[in-house]
This record gives sequence, structure tokens and C-alpha cells, in this order.
Amino acid sequence: MGGENGQSGEDRFARVLLVEEKGGAEIVSFMAGDIVFTRGTAWYSKLIRWGTRHTGETRSRTNHTGVGLDPNYFIEALHHVVATKWSDFAKNNALGTFEIWRNEALTEVQREAVAAKARGYLGRDYGYSKILLQSLDCILGKVLCMDVMAFRRLAFMDKYPICSWVVAYSYFNGIGYSFGISPRVADPDEIHDFVANHEDWKRVE
Repeated sequence: MGGENGQSGEDRFARVLLVEEKGGAEIVSFMAGDIVFTRGTAWYSKLIRWGTRHTGETRSRTNHTGVGLDPNYFIEALHHVVATKWSDFAKNNALGTFEIWRNEALTEVQREAVAAKARGYLGRDYGYSKILLQSLDCILGKVLCMDVMAFRRLAFMDKYPICSWVVAYSYFNGIGYSFGISPRVADPDEIHDFVANHEDWKRVE
């Protein structure tokens, strides 16, 4: 992520400004179903990556994720679930890093089905209780030196999602697609590891 391909967050920000100056012509044509991953620099972002680092893994690659709604917006869970403009996202993440991945095997109908499920989460409050359950798993896992998914399996309420819940369930309920793990227990790093290691997925930014 980050400095891969020689591009920093600032480089991408400059590209977005250049696009706007040229009348809005897209350099990258974003699509419904694209997945965004971010690697923040704030203390809580680093804490999330530390907590979700699996046994034997050198580091977690990401701490937040979202799913594409259309060429202009993607859905993400912040304090509540919102639709964020791609261009605003690039500006706000100028000092951070991000990746955007696409499943090139999906049909347009499948992409729209994923986006439709994601759209259904708009406006919902953030699932802080799910973060607590994931935190308990992380702490127990660090103590036992193994991956633990005991507490987060207790999370059932779709009404209060977290970022990875929105992505995983938009795909699972939309087209029956999973990221190698139950959508109920997925975290951003697990989703990233899956897409980065499956040939149908390509990084587009």
C-alpha cells in the first residue's frame, strides 16, 4: 500500500486536482462494487492494525474499508454509514494511503446488486458493540498467541454495522459472495488479504 508503485497519498491527491482542472475527466473509472482500503496514520488506526494482525503476519495492511456505490460515491461506516465522494476521499486522505480493488469477473448486474445492498446501510448508526467484541477477540488472541474469533461470532445485529460488516454483507447478501470467512467475523485486513491473493481481484488505484 502506501508507497507501492511510487505513489503517495499526496501524489493521488494531486492527480485528483488535475482531473478537476481538466473538466472532470476520469483517470480511473470507479465502479459499483469496488472496495476501498485505507491505512490511516492516527493512533487508533495503528491500534486497529495491531489488533487485527494475525498470527505469523508481519503487519496488517489496512484498518478501514468501504464499497463502491457508483462512479462518484462509495459507502463507508464512520460514526454512521455515509456515502462519500471519491474525490473528497482523496483530498481527506492526502496524508494517508489507500488502495482500491475490483473483482473483474463480476457482471454489471452483480455489481449493482452489491451496491444496492450497500445503499441499504445508509444512515445506520455505527456498531460500537461489534468493535468491543472484536477487541475482546484481539486481546485474547494476543494472550494465547493465536487467532481468536469467539466473541465477534456473537454479533448478529445488522442494524448497527461497522466498516467491514458493510463490505462483507453487501457482497454476501447481494450476490452470495464471501471473502473466505463468515461476513459476521470479517475485518478489513482479512478482506484485503483475500482480494490481494485471488486472481479475479485487481488493484485499480
